Amino acid sequence: MHYRQFITYNLTGGFTWVAGFTGLGYFFGNLPQVKDNFSLVVLVIIFLSLLPMLIEFLKARSAVRPSR
Repeated sequence: MHYRQFITYNLTGGFTWVAGFTGLGYFFGNLPQVKDNFSLVVLVIIFLSLLPMLIEFLKARSAVRPSR
């Protein structure tokens, strides 16, 4: 792949990603359920962000235990 093609795809993808998530955030944030329960939404986002770390920690912990 030539650099010109790569940079075109990279810029197009980056713009699409940012515009898409900005638009989704705008429309999702205007839902009455989200506006009324914003603190719950933030807690769910934090939990979902920490979930992969917790899963990997539990996997590593169970792999270290010696079998009896």
